[in-house]
Amino acid sequence: MKLLTIEEIRELDRVSIEEYGIPGTTLMSNAAKHLAETVMKHIQDDCHVAIFCGTGNNGGDGIGAAAYLLEKGISIRTILIGNRDNLTPDSKTMLERLELLGGFLEPYSPSADLVDFLSESSVVIDAIFGVGLNADLRGDALSAVSVINSSRSFVIAADVPTGVHADTGAILGDAVKADITITFSFAKPGHFVEPGCTYCGELVVCDIGIPRSVLDKTVSHTYAAMPGDIILPRRRRDTHKGDYGRALIVAGSVGYTGAPALSARATTKTGAGLVSLGVPKSIYDILAIKLDEEMPFPLPDDKGQLIANAADEIMRRIKQSDVCLIGPGLGLSDEISELVQSIMLLSETPIVLDADGLNAIVGNVDILNQAVCPLVLTPHYGEFERLCGDLFQEDAENSIDTDVLNEVQKTLLSNAQGDNTQDGCANCVEEPVKKPPIDRLRMACELHQNTAVFLCLKVTEQ
Repeated sequence: MKLLTIEEIRELDRVSIEEYGIPGTTLMSNAAKHLAETVMKHIQDDCHVAIFCGTGNNGGDGIGAAAYLLEKGISIRTILIGNRDNLTPDSKTMLERLELLGGFLEPYSPSADLVDFLSESSVVIDAIFGVGLNADLRGDALSAVSVINSSRSFVIAADVPTGVHADTGAILGDAVKADITITFSFAKPGHFVEPGCTYCGELVVCDIGIPRSVLDKTVSHTYAAMPGDIILPRRRRDTHKGDYGRALIVAGSVGYTGAPALSARATTKTGAGLVSLGVPKSIYDILAIKLDEEMPFPLPDDKGQLIANAADEIMRRIKQSDVCLIGPGLGLSDEISELVQSIMLLSETPIVLDADGLNAIVGNVDILNQAVCPLVLTPHYGEFERLCGDLFQEDAENSIDTDVLNEVQKTLLSNAQGDNTQDGCANCVEEPVKKPPIDRLRMACELHQNTAVFLCLKVTEQ
């Protein structure tokens, strides 16, 4: 799924209005209609609807939705956060429609009367701030978010839940906890990145009348992998496990036997034909008992961690493999760093670096350019920070080292907010559910092993 940033969605609106002559009020009316139709699907008999609106175009969407609902005979209250003199021109047009139908826009006040109305409202529309929010909420906006979240109503967010940064998913002070988010034309990165994605509820992308030719030409550099986006070739009946790639995993240490086991199982589950697992000799017996289909083998170790001279056996096996995953549960030591870096320099087989495999190259990311094999890096935020610096620090001392970042120029699969990114994306299309730690670890292992298997199966060549 193509995702558009704040800047890109604004450019899309500009092109639609200025170059294609589509009135902004038409786009706003269409957005408002989608909101109103969603309300109609969820409203209960004889219940009210509260619409919280800001002064920007997001608020105009809410005001327009209020007009549609009032026309349908729905009991509504339309509440403005901000000064009505600051309404955008298109929003004022929506207000005129509302007032012609006998509705009105009331100033926000966190009164007992409003709380009582919300207690009798089955649906609340959040149209306070959309993609334009770039600073922490304060004053009435912050108060309104708290009031909405305290209600028991079904909450529908317009475009982006108020308080969620549309580009980063960051929470700006507080955020509306929506049951469903109706976004327009394209989803935004903030819908898919934690913690913002956990505030969106179900995500629905709606067409507001921008021509398909314009949508198709819209350039984006951000995508979300959705169910059905990646389809592996069907397997013929006359094939066997040897036809589906050989994956080698180098992982584990004393005290960390779960990571290699989960990684190996996930690799098999995802589709690799043959999976070999190299582990320290000290934990070989444990993995041999844990695994039925995957094939563990012992490697030289010292005090439960691999040592540098394990490279000979790893290189012998890596030449017989289609891909090698290095890292889960390896631990940290000079020997591990030497081992990982020597394999990177010697291997011609694609390598996926994860977890302690990434930690092993901290301080020497130049090796990414020295390696001759294809490399895939799968860092969570903490591992990325150790490699390149803090993405979110603005001060020079702690900010990202751009020279180091430039070295990380091979394929980089970065789970921007943690190993549960795949988990978070799933939550954008169904009600968010926090998973227990073991499920998060399993999800992380499957994400990294999916990458390994795609290389193993040579999917990129098809």
